[in-house]
Amino acid sequence: MKKKKVKKISNGEIIDLSKLSKRSLKTLHYEEEKYVAKELLKTTPFSKERMELMRQGYNLVNDIMPWYLPKIKFSYGADKNSTGIVCNLLMDNRENKLIYEAGVGTGYSCEKFINLPNVSVCGCDIILHDRVKALMKEHDNFFAEEDTLYHSLKRLNDQSIDLFYADNVFEHLFPDEIPYILRTLSQKMKKNGLIVLIIPNRLVGPGDVSKYFLKRGAPAEGFHFLEMSYREVLKKFKQEGMTPKYFTWKNREDEIKYIKDDWGILNQIKIRIESCLCLLTSKNIDMRVRAFRKLAMSYYILIKK
Repeated sequence: MKKKKVKKISNGEIIDLSKLSKRSLKTLHYEEEKYVAKELLKTTPFSKERMELMRQGYNLVNDIMPWYLPKIKFSYGADKNSTGIVCNLLMDNRENKLIYEAGVGTGYSCEKFINLPNVSVCGCDIILHDRVKALMKEHDNFFAEEDTLYHSLKRLNDQSIDLFYADNVFEHLFPDEIPYILRTLSQKMKKNGLIVLIIPNRLVGPGDVSKYFLKRGAPAEGFHFLEMSYREVLKKFKQEGMTPKYFTWKNREDEIKYIKDDWGILNQIKIRIESCLCLLTSKNIDMRVRAFRKLAMSYYILIKK
C-alpha cells in the first residue's frame, strides 16, 4: 500500500501526497533528493551519520515515487539484460562459486541467481526489502545484510568472491569513499574473478531524478554522486587490478551481447568511439543517447588480474 503522507527532510513539513499533481510530486522528489544529497556530501565518509541520512532519504523518495510512477517495479534498474549476463557466464558452472551483489534492492536479481547450480549468493543494501528477508528464509544459499557496500565487503574473507555484480549501484557511491571501496573489492575478489557492472554514463546523464529538470549532459543533483563516462569507469577499476574481459553491445532486439576481449583492444576502441561521439553529437544529444545505448556504454564485464 502506498504511503499517503510523508515528512519532508528539508523542513519537517508534513505533505499529503494524494493531493499533489504528478508534476508537483516530481518537484517534491527532486527538491528533497537534491537537499539530502547536498547534506550527505557534508558528512564524514563511512560515518553512521551518513548512513542514517541515506536511509532517511531513500525511504522518503521510495514513498513519493509510486504516486507519480504507478507502474514502477522497484527492481532499481535490474532487468533481464543485466541478470542475463551473470546467468550466461555461470551457465556451465560445475564448481561452487560465490556471487556477491551490491545493492540487492527488492531481490529481483538474487531470486534468479540463487537458482543457478552450485552457487551461493550474498549481498547488501542500506535498506533490506521484505522480499529479500523472505528469500533468506526460503533459501539456504542466500544471505544479505543491511549495511553499506564497504562495511559488508570488509567482513568477507580475502579472495572469496567469484563474481561481483552491481546494477545501478556505483553511481550512488560517494567520490570520497570510492577509492577505499574499490581497493577492498579488489582484495575480496578471487584471481580471475568476474565483475559485472551497469553504471549510467554521465555523458548522457543525469540518470537520477535530475533528468526531469536538467538538460542532458548536466551533472546529476540527486543521489547519483558518481556518474562516470566509460573511460572514467575503466580507469578507476584498472587502478585496482580489474580490467575488461569482454566487449559488450546491444543487438537489434535490444539484448546485451558480449565477446571476449582478453587484450582490452576492443574496449580501447570503445573509449575512443565514446570521445568521438561526444564531439560529433555536441549539438544533437539525442543521437548520442541512441549511439551510447546501442554500444552499451553503461555495461562492463571485467576480470580481476
